[in-house]
Amino acid sequence: MNRYNVFNTIHKGLRALMYDTAAMIQRTDFSVNTAAETVSRVNWVMDIFDEHARHEDEFLLPLAFKNNEALAQEFEKEHEVDHRLSDDLRTALKAWENASGDAE
Repeated sequence: MNRYNVFNTIHKGLRALMYDTAAMIQRTDFSVNTAAETVSRVNWVMDIFDEHARHEDEFLLPLAFKNNEALAQEFEKEHEVDHRLSDDLRTALKAWENASGDAE
């Protein structure tokens, strides 16, 4: 019997969103003011990922702890790393926005 994978569909969607945004970043010229749309998109994607992690932390990890504590702890560690990376990226984007505002 195959078990239902609660992560499969949503994670496919999140990966597609991330890859699409990465392609948008690659096409963006950050030396001109049109980059604001891309920066806004990156912030929006990070908000979605943060909400997704919060949902997993609140609803799925408590259930996982009951069945496989080691796996649940691994997810928690991944979320901690994800939050640090998001914070670092938000800081970098804010610095870019501030620098771009100074140039105008």
